Amino acid sequence: MISKTAIRLTTMAAALGIAVLAPATASAASVKDETIRAYMHDGHATFKGHGEHLYACDEAFDGDTIVAKLWVDGKLRAKVEDENGAAAGCGHFDDAIKDGTKVAVQVCHKEDGSCSGRVYGTA
Repeated sequence: MISKTAIRLTTMAAALGIAVLAPATASAASVKDETIRAYMHDGHATFKGHGEHLYACDEAFDGDTIVAKLWVDGKLRAKVEDENGAAAGCGHFDDAIKDGTKVAVQVCHKEDGSCSGRVYGTA
């Protein structure tokens, strides 16, 4: 006959195993699906790690053009403009970057060259 202690230990081990495995699974998913966003007062740049998509989004009807820049290993890899200004839709660039690669995104004004700081994350 199985003792109550053996049942309790088995139950505790199973519960502990689930608690240990769950964070590892969630962590792996969150790295792959990471979204990085840099802001300026009238637009933003967004990088989505799942599929490696870069977006430039203008949010002001001011005649300026918003540019998103993607940095990989400290080097400028891509840039995209929101060519329709604040009208619906954002500029888009699709890339292929190895999962786990360190990246940074930055948003800039095309007209005067001013830029936000870089925001870092992982592809």
